Amino acid sequence: AARQRVTVCLSGDGGDELFAGYNRHRVAVGSLARAQQAPRPLRGAAAAAMLAVRPESWNRLARILRRPTVDVGTKAHKLAGVLRAPTTTDAYDSLALQWDPGEVLVDAPELREQHGTVELHGATPLDHVLLREQGGLLPDDMLVKGDRSSMATGLELRLPLLDHHIVEFSWRLPAELKFRGGRGKWPLRQILDRHVPSELWDRPKTGFDPPLADWLRGPLRVWAQDLLSPAALRSAGLLRPEPIALALDQHLSGVRNNDYKLWTVLMLQGWLEKRDRT
Repeated sequence: AARQRVTVCLSGDGGDELFAGYNRHRVAVGSLARAQQAPRPLRGAAAAAMLAVRPESWNRLARILRRPTVDVGTKAHKLAGVLRAPTTTDAYDSLALQWDPGEVLVDAPELREQHGTVELHGATPLDHVLLREQGGLLPDDMLVKGDRSSMATGLELRLPLLDHHIVEFSWRLPAELKFRGGRGKWPLRQILDRHVPSELWDRPKTGFDPPLADWLRGPLRVWAQDLLSPAALRSAGLLRPEPIALALDQHLSGVRNNDYKLWTVLMLQGWLEKRDRT
C-alpha cells in the first residue's frame, strides 16, 4: 500500500534490539539476573523439580488456579533451562531458541562447538542479551524480512536507528537508562513524548504473526506431515525424528501449540528438499 504513494520509507527496525524493547528483556533484567546469582546446585535442583512436571500438567494446574498465562508449561520448562544454564548466553538461548540443539540435532556437540559463544566481561545480563540479538536475530531475521518485503514491491527501506552513531551511543548507555519502570526503550520513549501525543504511541506491542497453528492443523497439515516424516528426516540426516514426531503429534492433536517450533524445522526441511532437487 505504501508503494502506491512513496518510493522510500523509514523503518524502526533496531530500536528493540538496541534499547531493550521486548518482553524477554524484562526477563533479562529481572529473572535472568536473579537466577544467575543463585548457587548452581540450588538452581539445578529447582530446574530438576520443574522438569519433573510435564508441560500439560503445568497447564492443568494453571487452569485450576485460574491463571490466564498462555502455555505455562512451556514457560516453566524454559525457566528450568535458564536455571541450568552455566552462562548468561546459554540462559538466553534457553529462552529464545525453539529447540534445544542437543535434543534435535544429530551432531549437536560438533555444531555447538563450531558456533561458539561470546561473553562480555563485566557486562550485565541485559548487555549479553542485546549483543546476542544484534549479532543474530536482527541481521538474520528482522532485517531479512524487511528487505525482502520492501524489495518485492520496489520500495526502498531505510533504517535510521541502525546508523552507526546511534548503535555506538546505545552501547554507551547503562542498562538502567534503557530499561526503566518495567519498560524498555526508555530514551526513545522520552524523545517521542516531546513530539507526539502519547495516545498515538504508548500502546501494547503488536506483532504480525500469521495463524500458523491453524494452518498446520488445516491446509498445511499434509504438507507438514510429509516434510517431517521419519523417512524424510532420516534422509536429510540433520534432525532426529523422535522429538519432531512428538511435537507434531502434540500439535495436530491439540495437546500443545508447537506452531513456531514446527515451523523452524519445516523451513529447514523444505530448503533441504529444494536443494536436493536442484
